[in-house]
Amino acid sequence: MHTTSAPRPHTNATSTGPTVVAVDGSPESRAALHWAAHHARTTDTTLKIVTAYPQPAAELEFPPVYVDLYGAAARQRALEVIESVLGHRNVDHVVAEGTIDTVLVEHAEGASTIVIGTRARRRFWHRFRPSLTNRITGRVDSTVISVPYDEPVRVG
Repeated sequence: MHTTSAPRPHTNATSTGPTVVAVDGSPESRAALHWAAHHARTTDTTLKIVTAYPQPAAELEFPPVYVDLYGAAARQRALEVIESVLGHRNVDHVVAEGTIDTVLVEHAEGASTIVIGTRARRRFWHRFRPSLTNRITGRVDSTVISVPYDEPVRVG
């Protein structure tokens, strides 16, 4: 298990499992997908995209059709990022209900690399929440890469 935040794709001849990337539609996941796609091409591994959506609290009061709509919305947000980065290529994309760390660990079995987008932890309360990288690192045998994303600075 290795963790790095210096995203520089490299060839790893011993890694044959897929490159797995978490995509949720955010700018951070877009940066991670760019890096993961390049890494998969460089290392000649397949690219597997994982999207998770939490179980809505309303599921207890509403019929399952609403839960299905929640999953469809998560899929649509991820597909917009996937198409903007990769075009209309056919990719292995998994959408599953659950927390992203649980779903990512479940679908990353045998992966050579797991790629996660992250932003700078600038807000005070972010310092007390464990990052996704920290939540999965001890649970996988794969290399975990955190791709940094900095929000554009607005002037004016």
